[in-house]
Amino acid sequence: MLSPYGLDIIESCLTCKMRSDRIFCDLPTSALQSFEAIKYATAYPKGAV
Repeated sequence: MLSPYGLDIIESCLTCKMRSDRIFCDLPTSALQSFEAIKYATAYPKGAV
């Protein structure tokens, strides 16, 4: 899904195609499922924060 700012937003770590390329994403599936249950994602344009 693309954000209003043209950024590609990954909805779920469990289905992310880049999962194997990232250290944090290489957690066991059970740990990622726990994070999915409590996550809140948002994106800000450059310079907004």
